[in-house]
Amino acid sequence: MMSTAAIEMCWPTIETFIDLESATSLSSTCRSLHSLIIDVATHKAKVTHFQVCNLPPPDNNDISVIGIPRDYTTAHIRIPHYVSHALSHIHFPSLSKLHLDFPLTRKRHATGDAHSDYIEDVHTSAFPILASQLGAHACNKLTSLYLNCNRLLQYERGGCLDTMYEIFGQNLSRCCTELEELSIVNTGIVRGENTPMYSVGLASALVSTLKRRKDMIRKFDYEVYGRPLLFNRFGEGANTDIIRKTNCDVFSAVLQSTKLEQLCIKCSPGPYRDLVRAATICKAENGSRGKKSSSIRDLSILCLETRECNGNYIMPPVGPLLDHFSDCHCLQTLYLTLPKPCWRESQTLQALTNLLTNKPELLRVGLSFSGLDDREGKVLEYLSGILAQLTLGSVNIFDFGGLLNVDEARLLKLIQGMEKLGFDVRRNRLHAAIRFQRSERRE
Repeated sequence: MMSTAAIEMCWPTIETFIDLESATSLSSTCRSLHSLIIDVATHKAKVTHFQVCNLPPPDNNDISVIGIPRDYTTAHIRIPHYVSHALSHIHFPSLSKLHLDFPLTRKRHATGDAHSDYIEDVHTSAFPILASQLGAHACNKLTSLYLNCNRLLQYERGGCLDTMYEIFGQNLSRCCTELEELSIVNTGIVRGENTPMYSVGLASALVSTLKRRKDMIRKFDYEVYGRPLLFNRFGEGANTDIIRKTNCDVFSAVLQSTKLEQLCIKCSPGPYRDLVRAATICKAENGSRGKKSSSIRDLSILCLETRECNGNYIMPPVGPLLDHFSDCHCLQTLYLTLPKPCWRESQTLQALTNLLTNKPELLRVGLSFSGLDDREGKVLEYLSGILAQLTLGSVNIFDFGGLLNVDEARLLKLIQGMEKLGFDVRRNRLHAAIRFQRSERRE
C-alpha cells in the first residue's frame, strides 16, 4: 500500500492531469487515496481543478487503433457523456478552477459510425447540471471559471434557455463567494445563420455576479461577437433597448470593479458601442470617482468589424474609454485593435497620450489603427510624442500598424531617433506595421 506521505508529495501533479474517471478508479486501489479523493458525506470526487478540452473526435472513430493519450484532454472522446457525468460526480465545495468548453460527447452505446456516435448534450444535461451544481452548496471555493458557450447558442432560439441562464446567474452570484477570475466566450455560429451571434440572456446572467463581486474580481476576459441572439416574447426580432441595456450593465459593472488587474474584451461594433457608452455613463454619474478600475495591469480591447455590422453602427470614438483607465498607474501591457472611425478625433489621440503618460511599469504597447488615413500626420505626431516619453521609462516593445498614407520623411526621422535611443526597428510594409523593441544591453 502506498504511504500517506508519498501520496501527499505527488498529489498536486496527480490531481492536475488525470481525468475524473481515472481519479475515481484510482481511489478504489488504496484506502489513503480514497479518503483524499472521495468526500465521505456525498460520495463525490474532491477535485480542485477540472478542465474539458474541445478536441474533435478522431476521423475514423477508432480510439483503440490511433492510441490517443488517456488523460483529461481526451476524456470526452473516450468516456460516454463525460462532461455531464463528471459535473454530477464532482464535490463542488472542493473545486477551485473550472474550465469548460462543452465539446461533442461520446454516446454510451457506440456503433462505430463517427457521425452518429458523438452528440451534443450541452443544452439537455451538461449546462443544466453545471447551473444547479453551482448552487448546491451555500458557499464554494471556486476562484476561476472559464466558460465557452459556443455550442450552447445552437439551442437558444425560442427562449428555451432563459430560465437556465437565470438559474446559472443566481447561483454563480450567490454561492461563488471567492470568484476572482471570470472568462466567458459568448459567441458562436447558430444553425441557419452565416454570421456569429452572441447571447443576450447569457450576458444578462453575468451582471449580478460582476456587481456583487466588484471588490474581488481580478481578471475578466469576455468575448462577445456578432449579432445579438434574443428571444422577444412580444413579437419577432430582438428588442434593441434590452440589448443595449444588458451590454451596458455588464460593462458598467466591470468598469467599476475596484480590484481588476486583467481586462480583455473581444467584441464586434455593437457591444463596442455599448462599452464606450458605459464608460461615458460611469463618468457622468460619478465624476472623477467613476474611475474605479485603477488597479489594471493588463488591458486589451479588440473590436473587429463584420460585414453584417458594417454601416449599421455609428462607431463612437474610443476616447471616453481610454479616459476611464488613465489613472491605472500600474499598467504594464496595453493592446488596442479598433476600427478606424474610433481613432479619428483629436480628443481620442489626446486620451491615448494621457493613458500612456506616467506609467512607470509599462512594458508593452500594441496599437492597430485598421487602415486609418494619416496623410495630415496627426497620428504620427502624437505617436512621436508618446514614444519620446516612453523611451525614458521601462517600455520594451511598442507596436503600431494600420496607418495609411504616412509621411515617409517623418516616419524615417522617428525610426532613426528610436535607433539612436537603443531600440531595434522591424518594419512590415505590407501591413503598414512597425515594432520598436529595446535592444538587449551588452557588457
